[in-house]
Amino acid sequence: MGKKGWILGAVILVGGSYLVGQAVSSHIFEREFDQAIDSLNTRSDLRIERRDVEPGWFSSSGMLRITPLARNDWRATFPYRANHSVFFTSIEGEFELDFKEPQDQEEGGQTIRLTELLGADPIAWQADYHTLTGKTKGKLLLEEFSNQTSAGFIEGKGATITLNGNQDDMMLEGAIAPWSFSDKATILELAEITFASNYRQENEGKETFTQGHLALEGAQLQQPGGPEVEIDELRYEGTAELGAENLELSSRLYLSEMRVDGQLALAGDIDFSLTHIDAAAYRDFESALRQELDLYGRRHSQASTDEAFLSDRDMKAILERLEPQLLAMLANSPRLTLEKLNVTSPLLDIRSQLSGELRFTAENSQALSPAELPSLEELRRWQRHLNGQFLWQGVPALMALQLGLSLDNETIEITIDDGRVSLDGQPLPPLL
Repeated sequence: MGKKGWILGAVILVGGSYLVGQAVSSHIFEREFDQAIDSLNTRSDLRIERRDVEPGWFSSSGMLRITPLARNDWRATFPYRANHSVFFTSIEGEFELDFKEPQDQEEGGQTIRLTELLGADPIAWQADYHTLTGKTKGKLLLEEFSNQTSAGFIEGKGATITLNGNQDDMMLEGAIAPWSFSDKATILELAEITFASNYRQENEGKETFTQGHLALEGAQLQQPGGPEVEIDELRYEGTAELGAENLELSSRLYLSEMRVDGQLALAGDIDFSLTHIDAAAYRDFESALRQELDLYGRRHSQASTDEAFLSDRDMKAILERLEPQLLAMLANSPRLTLEKLNVTSPLLDIRSQLSGELRFTAENSQALSPAELPSLEELRRWQRHLNGQFLWQGVPALMALQLGLSLDNETIEITIDDGRVSLDGQPLPPLL
């Protein structure tokens, strides 16, 4: 073979390899995209669909549509276009959120588009998917906005949301810049809001860990005839760990200060956890609940109903069908542990701390009925399964007086025995 033959062969080989790489890359992207959607659909109360898909080796397009199960009060859409190369795929598109006015949901409702409400430009987003590592990096950007609506004037400095990771370890972070709303009489101003959520999974998604936080730097409300209310630093942190045996939840809420007309009205924090929830039963319940909500949503969609939420009758029927899974979740005797509750209010002369644990005793719990909980008799049956002990320090004098306790007693031991409550050994009248 001559020199030209070698060159031609090399060109064909390189070109063929490139085309194969393109085909493999686009195929992997489509496969991972579908798997991610399936994964989200199995662990959330949302219905996520990909529509108008036009696949291709070099580029593809489509639209993501997200709606809540069993409701029709909002819809999010993400039209996109993806450009494929051998090693990564670049995606870009826009985001729109449509929702119904709350007062009109039962009557069909007027659909409102978020960007129209804010007077904002289209919300753009872009992402890169790396074929070899399976990692995704994306960003959504809302520019500055301002708009005069029938309700009042709204303006803000914009917002950003970033997404990094893969299906087994994903980090979502965001920041909403300061914004305000005002009408002729009321002014509401919010400082920066930041949030983050990390999701990790193992064992094909059967074991998961989620950690998140939400923080508001401050807020101010002014209204005619009412006090001026100011908030400094409101923060929430939470975790959810679904392991092989148990589901465990923990939360912490912190308020630096809330002032009313310049005076400190409230400050404090609460730290609590819910543990010993049977993991296998929770997975069964989650799967069964999603199937029920999905079936309800599809049935009402086909009937062209404008009902936005589950009716009380339908919710009760669903709870009745899911009672075995709900009660199975209680098999390990769940515990609510209050690590601390600190409340300070000079305005109300309160400086109290509360801590302790409340346990649900699972013995004979199969006779209970979650669907009948609104009835007083059923509430009493559930109450008899509660046991616990709490320590209340810094009891306000007025509260001690109302409870018939000595005003000199600033610490109270609260005991719950089969639903019966005692204060320092003295039983209280039945609560129910």
